[in-house]
Amino acid sequence: MSTEEEACVSDLPCAPAMDKGPDQQLLNFQIGAVYYALLCSFERFVGCTLARYRVLYAFGHARELSQAWLQQHLELNAAAITRQVQAMEAEGLVVRRVDPADNRFTLVALTEKGQATVDTIRPMAREFGAKLQEGCDPEELAITSRLLETLRQRALNLAPEPLSNAVPAVE
Repeated sequence: MSTEEEACVSDLPCAPAMDKGPDQQLLNFQIGAVYYALLCSFERFVGCTLARYRVLYAFGHARELSQAWLQQHLELNAAAITRQVQAMEAEGLVVRRVDPADNRFTLVALTEKGQATVDTIRPMAREFGAKLQEGCDPEELAITSRLLETLRQRALNLAPEPLSNAVPAVE
């Protein structure tokens, strides 16, 4: 059972009912509840964790990427990227090598098996997204997307330099 599956419980912490207008804590709880619901349902629907899919999806634009690039662009900490890449390497989905231009960096490339996996799960991930948004008003989705990006940026700006011990690993 994956860490995400363990988090998939019906009694996730919920916000107390609020009788008054918008509440910052309520919004935080709602975003957290949506996040965990997405993690769980994505993994069940696609057969792959969302974190792993994000790493595999990154290879849609390049056959080889550095672990540092993955960390920066996926906004995951170094330990989480290393765990994902090591697990995928053990499964034969990627291979790693030292960057010949700069031996401080590790390059990661998809194997044929990894590309086949991407080709298999990408349509399932698209279908998941379509089903998730089915029946939603396109204008509301656009507004929600903009709001979530604004909140993400603000959250990142609240603690621009994460403490190495305190950064939660998303796996």
